[in-house]
Amino acid sequence: MSRMYLFVTLLICFAILSVSCGDDSTDNGDGDNNGEEIGLIRTFSEHNSTINSLDLSTDGTKAISAEDGGKIIYWQVTDNKVLKELIYLGGNVYSSVFSPDCTHLISGYSDYMVRYWDINNSTCQEFNISGDVVYTVDISPDAAYGLLGTFRFLKYWTLSDGKEVYSTDAHTGYVRSVKFCSQGIYALTCGDDFAVKYWDLKNKSLLREMNGHTDAVYSVAFSPDGKKGASGSQDGTIKYWDLTNGACTKTFSGHSASVNSIAISKDGLYILSGSNDKTMKLWQIDNASCINTFSSHTDVVTSVSISDDGKHAISGSKDKTVKYWLIRK
Repeated sequence: MSRMYLFVTLLICFAILSVSCGDDSTDNGDGDNNGEEIGLIRTFSEHNSTINSLDLSTDGTKAISAEDGGKIIYWQVTDNKVLKELIYLGGNVYSSVFSPDCTHLISGYSDYMVRYWDINNSTCQEFNISGDVVYTVDISPDAAYGLLGTFRFLKYWTLSDGKEVYSTDAHTGYVRSVKFCSQGIYALTCGDDFAVKYWDLKNKSLLREMNGHTDAVYSVAFSPDGKKGASGSQDGTIKYWDLTNGACTKTFSGHSASVNSIAISKDGLYILSGSNDKTMKLWQIDNASCINTFSSHTDVVTSVSISDDGKHAISGSKDKTVKYWLIRK
């Protein structure tokens, strides 16, 4: 009798310990929830291939997701309703970003082209200015300029006429991510050469090169005030940089494989990351801690995007799905 009591007591203690000392991991499987609990809300399964890039609209109600094979889907995250399919069958779409007013999007393709889509009428303007595969694109806050990264080169051009304003040999190997700052006159880039670079687009000059990663860097993001930056690398870490002096002020470790995509919340307090370890993580910047790990994808997480209110996110994966999450209340 005493042995049975001891066994039950141990089980109760173990259960209490498991709840209080968990790994902060959230896994909702593939079931929907009502959006009131932190975790997976719903899964979008309309793609036929790897999701390479995605973006949430500024109001957080719509998304674009781009796949291998040339298809971009514009859809409603509230109910998974497909609103438009923007298809160009000449190459894979590697990067796709909403314009600030979310009426257009800019996309980079494997056929060396950049396409600027009018979402409402499903037409696009083509820019043949890269000379190689376009792995990454961005659009300026005033929607007047575009940025692209290709093999070695960063290119900056006007969207109205496709005129090149600035082109520079930016990295050794492919440029993997480009981002405008909120003011639109500075940019961050990263690449296969393990480096993160900070550019003055107005004066066409490199302001700072930041080193510290030990493998290719796949994603960069600016803080809202443009004074800080973050980078995610194949070395499995995220680094947070002071752009005024190039110092790495924080390193975030916790992913067990390459970090493919990062985003910083609009309040500047959090970083969201997606990884080859099939998870998405939410980090608190001030203490470099992981608040939560979101697990539901069955393959590599290729891209993440966070809503303007910082409460919701979407993640795209090699498993051909996009998942819509509540990440914070």
